[in-house]
Amino acid sequence: HRAFDGAGEEVNWLVPDFIARGQSYALVSTAKAGKSLLMLDVAAAIAAGRSVLGQKPQPPVRVLYVDHENTDFDVIERLRDMGYSPSDLANLRYLSFPSMPPLDGAAGGIDLVAVAEHHDAALVVIDTVARVVAGEENSADTYRALYRHTLAPLKGAGRAVVRLDHRGHGVKTTARGSSAKADDVDAVWMLDTSPGGEDGDVFVNLGLERQRSNAHPDRILLLRQYDPHLRHIVRPKSMPDAERRRIGE
Repeated sequence: HRAFDGAGEEVNWLVPDFIARGQSYALVSTAKAGKSLLMLDVAAAIAAGRSVLGQKPQPPVRVLYVDHENTDFDVIERLRDMGYSPSDLANLRYLSFPSMPPLDGAAGGIDLVAVAEHHDAALVVIDTVARVVAGEENSADTYRALYRHTLAPLKGAGRAVVRLDHRGHGVKTTARGSSAKADDVDAVWMLDTSPGGEDGDVFVNLGLERQRSNAHPDRILLLRQYDPHLRHIVRPKSMPDAERRRIGE
């Protein structure tokens, strides 16, 4: 009875429709599509208590970002483009190319869980999953071990996790490697982009490939803007219907 009494009917969102507290996600796209850019924008915004994706600001939360793809210089340059200064980002803990054991092993899982606990992170971002595992990318055992040693303990502590992954070859493909990658997450978002047409803006389409619940929408349509600051916002409803349909294709 206590479990039922404590379970709220509404989802506790970190980012409405996109990331819920305590859930595990995969964000998948082709290389250079900007999944790291989107997640850095989201991570910085919720850490600073600013508007995220153009939505109403919420109180700031701690974010742990584990990055094996981008250098400190790249990250700082992007954060400046987003309009941040060091004083804005006290709640963002960023680990660039950290030295830690693979996360599909016990030692790596213990390390990351301890770091997340130390910083009391509401969100942990792993960029990218291929860089943090020692097992074969095509082996289901690799991702079962990743879940057992790292993702399950983080989720058990009530922390949301978003792991970034590369899409395989071909338009219709999902995440590269074993199909077991999608078995251990609560939702899988597929990211695609197309030119936005004005001021270098980019249309960003987040398509929901699968989810365990019915909390997330099938699609989130975003606009990546560069002026006056780099940011992602939910696609304005005032945009012509033809353009909105093109993004959702």
